[in-house]
Amino acid sequence: MSDRDGCWRCARARLCEAARRGDGQAAAAVEQAALLIGITTANLSLVLDPSLIVLGGALMTQAPSLVESVRRVASQILPTPIEIAPSALGKDATLWGSLLVATTEARQRLRPAGSGRAARPRPAEAVEEPSAGVLDL
Repeated sequence: MSDRDGCWRCARARLCEAARRGDGQAAAAVEQAALLIGITTANLSLVLDPSLIVLGGALMTQAPSLVESVRRVASQILPTPIEIAPSALGKDATLWGSLLVATTEARQRLRPAGSGRAARPRPAEAVEEPSAGVLDL
């Protein structure tokens, strides 16, 4: 972990704690974050039409009320409601999601569907990069 990562983590924790204690500026900053995340969530929902959106990362862990605020914002934008839930994996959600994508990709490359044996590795230039929509808040 770099010093910069630690600095952001401390600042995020201090901001969330100040908002919980009733600091008006901190609460406004958290509400602004909820507004932007809610708008983004609504936009993604309109484009992708998922049945569930899971919000994960350290920010969601440190500010549980943020999820409810995001739901409120998204419900004002979306024509039909969508289920928005916090990740059960907490701040490690993106780590586990990345591991799942990597494991799935490795299995597909080593054992194609319908075959009982390992496949030959493809040349590096023919390998597509997996796409993952991971947003760590």
